[in-house]
Amino acid sequence: HDKTARDLPPSNGRAAPAPLKFLREIRYQICTAEGELIATHIRREYENSPKKFSWLMPDQKIEGLFGKKKEELPLYNADKLAAFGLDAIVIVVEGEKKCDVLNEKLFLSVATVTGAAGQPCDDSLRALLGRSVYLWPDADAKGGAHMDKLAQRLHAAGTVPKIISWSEAEEKEDAADFFRACWQRLRRRQS
Repeated sequence: HDKTARDLPPSNGRAAPAPLKFLREIRYQICTAEGELIATHIRREYENSPKKFSWLMPDQKIEGLFGKKKEELPLYNADKLAAFGLDAIVIVVEGEKKCDVLNEKLFLSVATVTGAAGQPCDDSLRALLGRSVYLWPDADAKGGAHMDKLAQRLHAAGTVPKIISWSEAEEKEDAADFFRACWQRLRRRQS
Protein backbone atom coordinates (compact mmCIF):
# COMPACT_ATOMS: atom_id res chain seq x y z
CA HIS A 1 0.00 0.00 0.00
CA ASP A 2 2.97 2.30 0.14
CA LYS A 3 3.53 2.50 -3.66
CA THR A 4 2.80 5.80 -5.33
CA ALA A 5 1.12 6.08 -8.73
CA ARG A 6 4.45 6.81 -10.42
CA ASP A 7 5.84 3.49 -9.09
CA LEU A 8 3.06 1.42 -10.59
CA PRO A 9 3.33 0.00 -14.13
CA PRO A 10 0.85 1.29 -16.74
CA SER A 11 -2.51 -0.47 -16.49
CA ASN A 12 -2.02 -2.23 -19.86
CA GLY A 13 1.13 -3.94 -18.57
CA ARG A 14 3.42 -2.21 -21.11
CA ALA A 15 6.13 0.24 -20.27
CA ALA A 16 5.24 3.88 -20.74
CA PRO A 17 6.55 5.30 -24.03
CA ALA A 18 9.69 7.39 -23.87
CA PRO A 19 9.01 11.12 -23.93
CA LEU A 20 9.37 12.77 -27.32
CA LYS A 21 12.55 14.79 -27.80
CA PHE A 22 11.51 18.26 -28.93
CA LEU A 23 13.60 19.65 -31.80
CA ARG A 24 12.08 22.98 -32.83
CA GLU A 25 8.98 25.10 -33.19
CA ILE A 26 8.33 27.21 -36.27
CA ARG A 27 5.57 29.83 -36.41
CA TYR A 28 4.08 30.89 -39.72
CA GLN A 29 1.99 34.07 -39.83
CA ILE A 30 -1.07 33.85 -42.07
CA CYS A 31 -2.02 37.33 -43.27
CA THR A 32 -4.59 38.82 -45.61
CA ALA A 33 -3.49 40.39 -48.91
CA GLU A 34 -3.49 43.71 -47.02
CA GLY A 35 -1.11 42.35 -44.37
CA GLU A 36 -3.57 41.85 -41.48
CA LEU A 37 -2.58 38.91 -39.25
CA ILE A 38 -5.39 36.35 -39.29
CA ALA A 39 -3.76 33.33 -37.61
CA THR A 40 -0.43 31.73 -36.74
CA HIS A 41 0.24 28.17 -37.86
CA ILE A 42 2.57 26.44 -35.39
CA ARG A 43 4.73 23.51 -36.51
CA ARG A 44 6.45 21.48 -33.79
CA GLU A 45 9.09 18.94 -34.77
CA TYR A 46 10.24 16.02 -32.61
CA GLU A 47 13.00 13.47 -33.03
CA ASN A 48 11.74 10.21 -34.59
CA SER A 49 8.14 11.37 -34.57
CA PRO A 50 5.73 12.99 -37.01
CA LYS A 51 5.50 16.77 -36.90
CA LYS A 52 2.59 18.26 -35.00
CA PHE A 53 0.58 21.31 -36.04
CA SER A 54 -1.66 23.71 -34.17
CA TRP A 55 -3.19 27.15 -34.70
CA LEU A 56 -3.13 30.33 -32.69
CA MET A 57 -5.52 33.20 -33.36
CA PRO A 58 -4.45 36.82 -32.76
CA ASP A 59 -4.99 38.00 -29.17
CA GLN A 60 -5.61 34.43 -27.94
CA LYS A 61 -3.57 32.71 -25.25
CA ILE A 62 -4.71 29.16 -25.99
CA GLU A 63 -4.29 27.37 -29.30
CA GLY A 64 -7.15 26.77 -31.71
CA LEU A 65 -9.07 28.35 -34.59
CA PHE A 66 -12.12 29.19 -32.45
CA GLY A 67 -14.75 28.40 -35.08
CA LYS A 68 -12.74 29.60 -38.09
CA LYS A 69 -12.07 26.95 -40.73
CA LYS A 70 -8.64 26.34 -42.29
CA GLU A 71 -10.29 26.57 -45.70
CA GLU A 72 -11.30 30.18 -44.94
CA LEU A 73 -7.75 31.31 -44.20
CA PRO A 74 -5.70 33.23 -46.79
CA LEU A 75 -2.88 31.55 -48.64
CA TYR A 76 0.40 31.75 -46.75
CA ASN A 77 2.52 34.62 -48.15
CA ALA A 78 -0.46 36.13 -50.04
CA ASP A 79 0.40 39.48 -48.48
CA LYS A 80 3.65 39.53 -50.51
CA LEU A 81 1.91 39.29 -53.92
CA ALA A 82 0.91 42.96 -54.04
CA ALA A 83 4.57 43.97 -54.41
CA PHE A 84 4.75 42.10 -57.73
CA GLY A 85 2.92 42.77 -60.97
CA LEU A 86 0.37 40.36 -62.42
CA ASP A 87 2.98 39.13 -64.90
CA ALA A 88 5.19 37.73 -62.10
CA ILE A 89 5.17 33.93 -61.91
CA VAL A 90 3.71 32.57 -58.66
CA ILE A 91 4.43 29.02 -57.50
CA VAL A 92 1.80 27.42 -55.26
CA VAL A 93 2.85 24.64 -52.87
CA GLU A 94 1.17 22.76 -50.05
CA GLY A 95 2.55 24.03 -46.75
CA GLU A 96 4.49 26.97 -45.45
CA LYS A 97 7.89 25.28 -45.09
CA LYS A 98 8.12 24.59 -48.83
CA CYS A 99 6.96 28.11 -49.60
CA ASP A 100 9.73 29.57 -47.46
CA VAL A 101 12.34 27.41 -49.22
CA LEU A 102 11.16 28.63 -52.63
CA ASN A 103 11.17 32.24 -51.48
CA GLU A 104 14.71 31.80 -50.12
CA LYS A 105 15.68 30.62 -53.62
CA LEU A 106 14.13 33.86 -54.99
CA PHE A 107 10.95 32.31 -56.39
CA LEU A 108 7.68 34.10 -55.62
CA SER A 109 5.62 31.48 -53.82
CA VAL A 110 2.46 31.05 -51.77
CA ALA A 111 1.16 28.00 -49.92
CA THR A 112 -2.14 26.40 -49.12
CA VAL A 113 -2.59 25.96 -45.35
CA THR A 114 -5.38 23.37 -45.41
CA GLY A 115 -3.28 20.24 -45.77
CA ALA A 116 -3.73 17.93 -48.74
CA ALA A 117 -7.22 16.89 -47.67
CA GLY A 118 -8.61 20.45 -47.79
CA GLN A 119 -8.92 23.26 -50.31
CA PRO A 120 -8.65 27.01 -49.81
CA CYS A 121 -11.95 28.88 -50.28
CA ASP A 122 -12.67 30.93 -53.41
CA ASP A 123 -11.91 34.16 -51.56
CA SER A 124 -8.41 32.88 -50.72
CA LEU A 125 -7.78 31.90 -54.33
CA ARG A 126 -8.74 35.38 -55.57
CA ALA A 127 -5.13 36.48 -54.91
CA LEU A 128 -4.00 34.18 -57.75
CA LEU A 129 -6.52 35.20 -60.41
CA GLY A 130 -5.06 36.86 -63.49
CA ARG A 131 -1.54 35.75 -62.56
CA SER A 132 0.91 33.30 -64.13
CA VAL A 133 0.42 30.39 -61.71
CA TYR A 134 2.44 27.19 -61.37
CA LEU A 135 1.34 24.43 -59.00
CA TRP A 136 4.02 22.21 -57.42
CA PRO A 137 2.42 19.10 -55.88
CA ASP A 138 4.06 16.85 -53.34
CA ALA A 139 5.08 13.54 -54.94
CA ASP A 140 2.28 11.39 -53.55
CA ALA A 141 -1.34 10.65 -54.42
CA LYS A 142 -2.76 13.10 -51.87
CA GLY A 143 -0.46 15.92 -52.98
CA GLY A 144 -1.29 15.32 -56.64
CA ALA A 145 -5.03 15.24 -55.96
CA HIS A 146 -4.76 18.44 -53.88
CA MET A 147 -3.13 20.36 -56.72
CA ASP A 148 -5.39 18.81 -59.39
CA LYS A 149 -8.47 20.11 -57.54
CA LEU A 150 -6.81 23.49 -57.13
CA ALA A 151 -6.00 23.57 -60.87
CA GLN A 152 -9.63 22.81 -61.77
CA ARG A 153 -10.93 25.54 -59.49
CA LEU A 154 -8.46 28.14 -60.78
CA HIS A 155 -9.25 27.17 -64.38
CA ALA A 156 -12.98 27.57 -63.71
CA ALA A 157 -12.24 31.05 -62.32
CA GLY A 158 -10.36 32.06 -65.47
CA THR A 159 -6.72 31.40 -64.52
CA VAL A 160 -5.06 28.46 -66.23
CA PRO A 161 -2.24 27.15 -64.01
CA LYS A 162 0.62 24.94 -65.09
CA ILE A 163 1.77 21.94 -63.05
CA ILE A 164 5.43 21.49 -62.15
CA SER A 165 6.47 17.87 -62.48
CA TRP A 166 9.70 16.59 -60.95
CA SER A 167 10.10 13.21 -62.65
CA GLU A 168 12.91 12.00 -60.36
CA ALA A 169 11.01 12.71 -57.14
CA GLU A 170 10.62 9.84 -54.75
CA GLU A 171 7.37 9.21 -52.87
CA LYS A 172 6.38 12.18 -50.68
CA GLU A 173 9.21 14.43 -51.87
CA ASP A 174 8.36 18.07 -52.49
CA ALA A 175 9.73 21.43 -53.63
CA ALA A 176 12.05 21.69 -50.61
CA ASP A 177 13.44 18.21 -51.32
CA PHE A 178 14.09 19.24 -54.94
CA PHE A 179 16.55 21.93 -53.89
CA ARG A 180 18.21 19.66 -51.35
CA ALA A 181 18.65 16.97 -54.06
CA CYS A 182 20.10 19.52 -56.50
CA TRP A 183 22.55 20.74 -53.87
CA GLN A 184 23.65 17.17 -53.08
CA ARG A 185 24.24 16.44 -56.78
CA LEU A 186 26.27 19.61 -57.16
CA ARG A 187 28.40 18.72 -54.14
CA ARG A 188 29.02 15.18 -55.53
CA ARG A 189 30.15 16.64 -58.87
CA GLN A 190 32.58 19.02 -57.13
CA SER A 191 34.20 16.31 -55.01
